[in-house]
Amino acid sequence: MTSRALRPMTVGELYDRAVLHGGERVALVDGERRVSYRELGGQACRLAASFIALGLRRSDRIAFLMANCAEYVACEYA
Repeated sequence: MTSRALRPMTVGELYDRAVLHGGERVALVDGERRVSYRELGGQACRLAASFIALGLRRSDRIAFLMANCAEYVACEYA
């Protein structure tokens, strides 16, 4: 077994990488529902675009209160 040094990455970069390489593989299971990496990435991008349209910027803080569900993960990464 070999060991490779990984370059430091942010959580967002790790998420982007998972979406890029995960494709149609299951990223989340929410009850009976299965969400692929591609679907999750699309949800996060649409939410991010909505936040930008509302005038939010990278350093702004927002809060959301939701149940434990797939949409929560999309909000977290948006």
